[in-house]
Amino acid sequence: MQKRIIEICDRLAEQGIKPTLEKVRTELGGGSFSTINPVLKQWKESRESNDSPATIDLPNEITAIGLKAAGMIWKAANDQCNDLVKAVRHEADQLTEQAHNERDEALGEIQRLESENQRLTVKATQQDELIGDLRIKAALAEKADATISALRAELEKSQKEKAKLDGMLIVYESIGKQLEAEPATKASPRKTKQQAIKE
Repeated sequence: MQKRIIEICDRLAEQGIKPTLEKVRTELGGGSFSTINPVLKQWKESRESNDSPATIDLPNEITAIGLKAAGMIWKAANDQCNDLVKAVRHEADQLTEQAHNERDEALGEIQRLESENQRLTVKATQQDELIGDLRIKAALAEKADATISALRAELEKSQKEKAKLDGMLIVYESIGKQLEAEPATKASPRKTKQQAIKE
């Protein structure tokens, strides 16, 4: 049973399939997990130990060459990394400066808009005050028009009454003249008679 389980695990691994309890049990056509699990675990441990690289003792000269090559590779990588850091830092500085300039421009635009808004607010307030004054003047003008209309009506009435009085005055003056003329006419003959007696 153990040999067969190991064979199934090897076959599944060669097919690129990871051996599991369920897959091994299916390949076996049955069996207990408690029986399969220890063998599967042993197979996995054996594979891990076989996959581990073996330690090789190298001559000192080769080790020194390897260390020197590793040092050169590390230095090149470090230099490249430093150059990359400098380039990134330079780009970051440029972006920061650009951001600061854009921020300053935005702040300047905000100040300009605030000043313009304040100016427009003052202008709007002045216009509101002017509109209020004009409304007051319009109301006064309407009131004055009403007063003028009333005065005109009163004047027309007074003129009519004056014309009526003027007519009456003319009549009275005419009657007065007639009354003044009447006694003079009546007194003249009487005076002549007296004068005649004296004579």
